[in-house]
Amino acid sequence: MHGSDAGYSAAELKDILQVKTKHALTQLVREARLSRESFEAVYVYLSVQKDVARRQLKARKAFLQQSPASLIVANPDLATDEARALLVLFCSMLNEQQRRLYAGLESLKLGHGGDAHIASILGMDPHTVAKGRKELMGADLTATGRLRAPGAGRPSQEKKHRRS
Repeated sequence: MHGSDAGYSAAELKDILQVKTKHALTQLVREARLSRESFEAVYVYLSVQKDVARRQLKARKAFLQQSPASLIVANPDLATDEARALLVLFCSMLNEQQRRLYAGLESLKLGHGGDAHIASILGMDPHTVAKGRKELMGADLTATGRLRAPGAGRPSQEKKHRRS
């Protein structure tokens, strides 16, 4: 944690490391190998060196004073619940193709790891977000009036009647 600019929350470390970290972090705090501060209703794990920890908290405070929209682009793990709710609300008003393209756009803003992060926020499959991103990058935007290619999607279900 000494090299971190603003410390890390358990969720941030989970996204970076792709493993659950909460119990390990708690153990490191108990062993006095990390310090922990409650910040914006979330525990932030910091260096045990007091001067480094003060610098990390100061950097985190400065970072969170940015607008919610810039937080999502700069560091999605620090996005406020309100900003996430706005993303989900806006996305819920879009049709299937628009949702995919919007998710792809947000993923492009985030860069590496954006597909998975946006997919987790919007409740989409990361492959769908990647497809939207690729469509945007390749300008593969078809204006056929169809949301899906002919024959795509779930097969229709016919009611089965029992013969007596």
